[in-house]
Amino acid sequence: MNEMFKEYMMNNASYVLKDADSEEVKLVKNKSNLLSKKVYVLTSSSLSVSPTLSIDIKGLKLIKEKEFKTYELCYMDKNITLALSEDIYADLCHIIKYYESILEDADIFYNHKDYKKALDLYIELYDQGYTDVLETIGDCYVGLHNIKKAIEIYEYILEEYKDQEQYYIKAKELFINKDYVKAYVYFKKANECGYTKACFYIGRIYHYGFVFDKDLNKAKKYYLESLNHYQDERIHYHMAVLYREIKDYENMHEHLNQSPKERIPYFKGKLYHKGIGVKKDLKKAKKYYEESLDYHHKAYYPLASICLEIRSYEDYFMYLNKAKDEGDKRVYNHLGLAYERGRGVKRDYEKAIYYYKEAMKDHNAHAYFNMARMYKEGKGVEKNLDEAIRLLEKSASLSYGGA
Repeated sequence: MNEMFKEYMMNNASYVLKDADSEEVKLVKNKSNLLSKKVYVLTSSSLSVSPTLSIDIKGLKLIKEKEFKTYELCYMDKNITLALSEDIYADLCHIIKYYESILEDADIFYNHKDYKKALDLYIELYDQGYTDVLETIGDCYVGLHNIKKAIEIYEYILEEYKDQEQYYIKAKELFINKDYVKAYVYFKKANECGYTKACFYIGRIYHYGFVFDKDLNKAKKYYLESLNHYQDERIHYHMAVLYREIKDYENMHEHLNQSPKERIPYFKGKLYHKGIGVKKDLKKAKKYYEESLDYHHKAYYPLASICLEIRSYEDYFMYLNKAKDEGDKRVYNHLGLAYERGRGVKRDYEKAIYYYKEAMKDHNAHAYFNMARMYKEGKGVEKNLDEAIRLLEKSASLSYGGA
């Protein structure tokens, strides 16, 4: 249908001559008459404003029908006058509805994360001049894990930004929103333009595997490049994390001492909790974790873990609930265990099952294993060995060794 329509329009379209100094509208067939005038020309798939500016058909909506087969339409919030035959006008309305329906279908597939079907439709739209779907095409490639292709598209879109600061500002916005592939492209461009602050974020992208597989060598390179141009406590903190990972504890402590003060207690708590570069000391770990609560609340979960190790069950249960109140979903399986075994709280199989199921929603392998035990032993549920086996298999598929 579309190819036939294109051929039909090429052979039958009437062009509209609109004098720049008057409201007079004339029908013309000869394009040469249009070169010195401000005109709107209807062609096979686009509207052209003057011989040099082309805009696609997307967004065209009928406002009203004028006399003598002349129509006024709205495109990009601007009124455009077109002189058309009735047949061409009917075809124009038809093709607009056709592409609007394709766009609607594409958006539905995208929102349901069916990126392959969405991609095919968005590409069809882009080929017909719907240029504003290009970024979404890149997003589809991200969803399909074709990062190389997504980066190519995002780099192409970058041409609309004109200076290094714009690249950096846009990149930070994308990074905050966890749109890491686009953020990487913009930070990379900002860095190429000499905006070296971008190196810090590029380092983080490589460090934590936000876009590519983790690459600590590249992360270190970009962190150091950033530090060569300006000092920032945040860079020192991430350098300390990196050196902790590669077990360079001397450099780790050097950068940790220059990190933001609110991050140091939690970091030290983890060192003593896990025995990283220091002798394991749960008492010191607990002290540093508690000190870190003055700044943030992510220490509740490891504090619960320490209390479990030292069998301080009332504090264990207290910290689990504090972590839950802060939205930390990691505690659900532990709360299930607390209720199942009566750790710091009265035994309650019904509540244990509730929290195991909440943990299972986040694909927690331990929770599947624990729930399998409930079915095997008939705790709070009727014994069901088939269900127990199914849950054990699920736990094993999530790489839980206990299953």
